[in-house]
Amino acid sequence: MGLRESRPKEPVIELESDISIFTFDDEKPEVKITVRGEEVAVETILRKAAYALNMQQRSLKYFGLFQGLHTPIRKYRAGTKVPIDTPGLFNAEVVVDPKEETDLVKDAVALYLACMQVRTEIEQGKLVLSEAQEEILREHDDPGFLVSMPYLEECQKMANYSSIPAGSAIILTVTQRGMHITFQGNKYFCSWRKIKSWTRPDKDLFITFEVYSIPTDTYSFLQLETPQAPYLLSAVIEMIKILQKETSTESFQTSDLTLDHDGTVLSWNNAVFSKSHFTAEKEMASNSTDLSTIPLAPNESGDAEVVVTDPNQKVPI
Repeated sequence: MGLRESRPKEPVIELESDISIFTFDDEKPEVKITVRGEEVAVETILRKAAYALNMQQRSLKYFGLFQGLHTPIRKYRAGTKVPIDTPGLFNAEVVVDPKEETDLVKDAVALYLACMQVRTEIEQGKLVLSEAQEEILREHDDPGFLVSMPYLEECQKMANYSSIPAGSAIILTVTQRGMHITFQGNKYFCSWRKIKSWTRPDKDLFITFEVYSIPTDTYSFLQLETPQAPYLLSAVIEMIKILQKETSTESFQTSDLTLDHDGTVLSWNNAVFSKSHFTAEKEMASNSTDLSTIPLAPNESGDAEVVVTDPNQKVPI
């Protein structure tokens, strides 16, 4: 038997492409980076964007890659590969613990972008200043103050500063204590500690929460329909992780997760869930209806269900 001559493998040629990354900087809202291949790792995109923005690489841990600027629909996890034709990629600060922001003072570009993001969210009404804070900001005519650490520290005093807006027709704000929902003129509050479990977004539109009702000692389902469902899921997990640290609860264990055959997480059990009614929950729901205090009647299957729908299917950049 003769020897078969092996042919050398043909080299794989990955074409270079320029993609746009957006920021909250009014003067330079878009930066171009050059990447290879049809899909690019999140870390590569952020590293190249930081270089293009003259941001220190050490500051990247405070920023993330999102799709959709003013109405994000998803936050990309580390290790994810992003198709280069994905529209509306933007780089934004993701720090939800104000204590960690003090480190931004060491990076002028990162601090500037964080301040610009806060200013944009104030202008859009996502963050609300008190009258006293508005007076303080009016007293500082120096434009340099608006991109400084003292400005950021003043804004940190806002009640909903450490929050992630995730809604449009539904006004839904995710905070460290729970979700604030405004729908058809009514305001609701849902504490994380009263959510027993939640699901992965179905068709990237529906996310369902299992909510505990204190008066009836039963559970109901709160289902939110929004094109921002994947982004909402990321925000929920970020906030639950903060609560896990506060309560010295272990991070998500395998037993807390329901997986499908390929290892994708389908649902999460909430390790910080509690039937007790906490003072912080009462304070957060002072101007809203606390969903955990509503005795919802179950349907024929024995489960109660509340469906909140966001009809806005457009995701502006």
